[in-house]
Amino acid sequence: GDTSKIVRCWKQRDGHATAEDALMDAINNGGSVYAVVPAEGYAAVDCDVNKAGEEDGWSALCTVLGGAPDTYMTRTPSGGVHVYYQLPQGLHLRSSVAVGNTALDLRADGKAYVVGPNSHTDAGDYLVADDRDVTMMPDTLVTWLRDNGAVEGAPRPRKQNKNKPTTPAP
Repeated sequence: GDTSKIVRCWKQRDGHATAEDALMDAINNGGSVYAVVPAEGYAAVDCDVNKAGEEDGWSALCTVLGGAPDTYMTRTPSGGVHVYYQLPQGLHLRSSVAVGNTALDLRADGKAYVVGPNSHTDAGDYLVADDRDVTMMPDTLVTWLRDNGAVEGAPRPRKQNKNKPTTPAP
């Protein structure tokens, strides 16, 4: 079947009321695509590819962690990576886009989804990159997410307009 709709629609919606409607439409029309909605206590970090000269999500995550993740991962057709973690007891994350102004998106606690491994689209396949068990999210990543407003209950940092110079108060 034509699975191109999922690649175009799941973010842009292509006339659908929600991204979830676009995903379901692609699945119902013969696509072999499915969503992973992280259950409560789990998260998927979506490492996007380089956009407009910015650092890619994989490099940003490796910088935060001090090395490559040691958990279950999926490679996306665009070259991105979905990295899966179990959350420490009591930690609840906000599903977020561009956390810390990086190419890292976060899907957590049943609030959003990523396209699942072994999904097939016209843009390519979502393939298992590392099939080890899902591990506990490292403390360094939890701290970074908290500092960047992705932990529920933590203050969200103010976004700065990169095009507008800041003037110090007199």
